[in-house]
Amino acid sequence: MKVIWSITRRSGMINVIYSVMFQIILMLLISVSCVEAQYIIEEKDSRIPVNYDLLPEGKEFEDPADEAKYFLNLPEDKLRSEDLDIEETKSIMYLDAENFAMETESAEEGKVSSIFNGKQKTFYYVLWEQKRVFQMNDEDMKQVRKDVDAMKDRMMDGLSPEMRKQMEEQQNQEKQSGGVKIKATGKKMKIYGFDCLQYLVESEEEVKIIWASDDLPGLRKSYEKFMRQMTAIFPSEVEDEAGEWELIKGKIPVESRTMRNSEDMMGIPEIEITAITKITRIKPPAEKFTPPSAADGFVYGSMKDLVSGMMQMIHEK
Repeated sequence: MKVIWSITRRSGMINVIYSVMFQIILMLLISVSCVEAQYIIEEKDSRIPVNYDLLPEGKEFEDPADEAKYFLNLPEDKLRSEDLDIEETKSIMYLDAENFAMETESAEEGKVSSIFNGKQKTFYYVLWEQKRVFQMNDEDMKQVRKDVDAMKDRMMDGLSPEMRKQMEEQQNQEKQSGGVKIKATGKKMKIYGFDCLQYLVESEEEVKIIWASDDLPGLRKSYEKFMRQMTAIFPSEVEDEAGEWELIKGKIPVESRTMRNSEDMMGIPEIEITAITKITRIKPPAEKFTPPSAADGFVYGSMKDLVSGMMQMIHEK
């Protein structure tokens, strides 16, 4: 079991690499699909350990899904407590015609920026605290993907036949797990200024609650256009990353809540809350689409350098 968990963690780090690549592809397609769009979109992601002290005395649940529904429907301020170790990530997305940028801040990684400059046709990944800038074009991206896929194949080839079969069965089970059930609960609420309807999403793996809004249909239309393009190129990454936007068709997922087990398989369950806190239709500042320069003390490298570093981390696990 320990070996399976080790391999699973390594696969998770590979998915981190794919996630970075997903952002790159996303930006390339946005530059084509949203020529007239100008938005600033603010988002917040919180991971909150489940506080079982919130349960009323004698409260019992029929099954894990029933328990999840109870906690997911609690007010966020009630879920939070000063003695809980809560992970917070804040992101701001800047969209201006052929340019795209996203700034993310967290206690673990500090400030990170992903920038696609449409005029230069170049992607930049900026680690502000490390004063590092990684850049790549579409040809570099293709090579990075080949390297990552080759590493994943080597990792699987190194397993015993029994272990490989077990891993493949686990992956197939995740892909072929039961259908997702989506139900409108009829609940309404204004969240971060958006008029939202609540949806309950259930599958064999998890229970999710989504508050979705009809606001800003132009943004939704642009999203659907570049997602159709992306699905044709990298269907597996789209399936893994698209999430709530794909579940509730025709709407904007303002807030989603998911209850899942801790990533280290040892801690208590967590509630992940992802929320779009603000959408402003305005021209973003031009400097958001320009990475810091070497004159500012930043060291430039290729995206392959970044992926190589991640691969080294995988080998050390």
